[in-house]
Amino acid sequence: VKKIISHYFKEGTFVSFYGQREGYKVKPDTTTLFEILSEMGLSKDEVVIIGDGKQDYNVSKNAGMKHIGCLWEYTSKKILEETGVTTFVDKPSDIKELI
Repeated sequence: VKKIISHYFKEGTFVSFYGQREGYKVKPDTTTLFEILSEMGLSKDEVVIIGDGKQDYNVSKNAGMKHIGCLWEYTSKKILEETGVTTFVDKPSDIKELI
């Protein structure tokens, strides 16, 4: 994750970011999500999870957070709807209209 972030984004763009870490469960476990919220000084009510897969939705559901489904990646709208996603965006610029 660090290599990808440093390649595509300038330093300081993100407060924190994590890939899979030894000793931590992966999504839909909420441990890392709540760790990041704590680092940022934010509550779950101040944040929206934006993702393109089932696990993104499931971690938001497990955390009791809002979720926006992205339709420009690999998971179809039908699959996301079957998972429980109800709010969608077709392109990144659409997110601003929802938050």
